[in-house]
Amino acid sequence: MTIGEVLRPYGLRGEVKVRPLTDRPHERFKAFMSCTLWEPRVDRREPCRIASCRFEGDTVYLRMDGVDSPEAARRVCGRLLAVSREEALP
Repeated sequence: MTIGEVLRPYGLRGEVKVRPLTDRPHERFKAFMSCTLWEPRVDRREPCRIASCRFEGDTVYLRMDGVDSPEAARRVCGRLLAVSREEALP
């Protein structure tokens, strides 16, 4: 289940701006949450762990483990964040 789309880098610490694709982003996005970083164009999937999460209106700002610079953040832009069906909210 897709829960968000990584839009662009934000700041200097590797944070990214995410467009939520879920009705309940405050419940869905949490720090230390595991998910899958998915690039649908080439069907590449890799595990991802959310290091921190904050909200500003309808926008979600995330830091992911291993993404600690604007350059690293650019490499994940355009990818989707997904969770398994078992982890999906009802």
